Amino acid sequence: MQIQTAKYWQNITKKDLTFIHKTILEAHPGVIDKQNPKFKEWLENGYIQAQRLIPQVKNQEEELAVLRFYTVGFQDGHVSIDPSTEQKKTAYWPGWLIEMQGNTSNASFIVKNVQINWPSPVPPNGSQILSCDGQSVKYHIEHDIAPFVDTRLTLESSWKKLANQVMIQSNDFPTLNQHSMQNCIVQLPDQSQKTFALLWQAADKGTLDQLLKPPKSIGLSNLGGGRYWINASNFLPNAEENLQFEKLLTDLTHLDSAKLVVFDVRGNTGGNSTFGGRMLSALLGNSGRLKDLSESAWWRVSKQAISSRDNVLSMMEKNYGKTSSLYIYTQHLQARLKHAEQRHIEWLKDGELEPDPTEDKKEGSDFQGQIILLTDSKCASACLDFADSVMSIPNAIQMGQETSADSIYNDIGWFRTPSGLYLMIPLKVFRERPRGNNQPYTPKYRFNGDISDTAAVQQWVLRSIQPINKN
Repeated sequence: MQIQTAKYWQNITKKDLTFIHKTILEAHPGVIDKQNPKFKEWLENGYIQAQRLIPQVKNQEEELAVLRFYTVGFQDGHVSIDPSTEQKKTAYWPGWLIEMQGNTSNASFIVKNVQINWPSPVPPNGSQILSCDGQSVKYHIEHDIAPFVDTRLTLESSWKKLANQVMIQSNDFPTLNQHSMQNCIVQLPDQSQKTFALLWQAADKGTLDQLLKPPKSIGLSNLGGGRYWINASNFLPNAEENLQFEKLLTDLTHLDSAKLVVFDVRGNTGGNSTFGGRMLSALLGNSGRLKDLSESAWWRVSKQAISSRDNVLSMMEKNYGKTSSLYIYTQHLQARLKHAEQRHIEWLKDGELEPDPTEDKKEGSDFQGQIILLTDSKCASACLDFADSVMSIPNAIQMGQETSADSIYNDIGWFRTPSGLYLMIPLKVFRERPRGNNQPYTPKYRFNGDISDTAAVQQWVLRSIQPINKN
């Protein structure tokens, strides 16, 4: 067994970095996108900068940090590098997390998810962090964390994500020369100040997953009075969840006389935009309110795009079956990509989904009531595509938090690096999309409390729309 010295990890980093650069060069649509000449600037300049960091690498975590420095620099959530399940290691934390409240110009960092019976004193929930190790939380985020996690610091969603990482040390989100904070000065709820020494311990994976990745749900709740709440946090359902989704579609077709429908996409980080489109068709298919967006999408033809569809086909077959429209579309797309590659064609226009011959044809309702889109900062990718469609509907209103954002490049493929890490890159580009590059949706009505508190959020939504309905 080879001794894993600093030199060993530096060689691994060099090989993986070379693979990432080569794969992006050969398969990413930005490389040949004449409308985005700046893409190649970071492709090459970032590559050089990342190479200069390699001498600092001493272990697997720092290797991933250097690779992340490169992929994060593209400022695209669809470009990432992640450890495999077997490569992930134990995370450490001090028994509490941080949440950013407010916006990017007026942010405060608040203690949350405090664990009871922690071996050392911990600040109470709701306390405000004033500084840690002599620096503000904002400073730690900007200088220590953001360069390796997310550099889109104009986005509120990025700050919220980065704040979650301040009190977690994990090879999921490593940084170069990572060190544990020792002390934090906290303003307590009674406005007094106190210094807390941080005791870092191994985190139970289930605990952190529960705190940072709430379970996704699909379904409809009748709130009475013609008001309906649609849980739509999952746009990539498995086989069992897809049955719930099909039931939801049937329920939506029966809401002709409803007064209010709230699409709750909190926790929806993306998936397949087809699911969002089918929900809207079920609700509005006969209403005359659906707009056909003028955007188009184009695949960059490459060997990587073709090979990546193999995994997608396997997943589609397992979850939806070979007769599903998603499977048929992917199979047809792969054949078209192969044909285009043989003819040395660079771009292939995306096609329409073929109908599923076994699928129950659901005729959409004639819903004419109020539509609310409830979002949080996690809404990205296919969730944003859904927001594009919802917000094109006359009088639709967004409530909650500002969404995340994505680039004009989409539809991902996964590729293994020489060391076994997973590289994710987008393979197609949008044209004439109504939403700009890395442009979020900002709510008309902003929720300033705990966005994960469903009871409080529901009460706030119903209370807030009363004046709307009177106008």
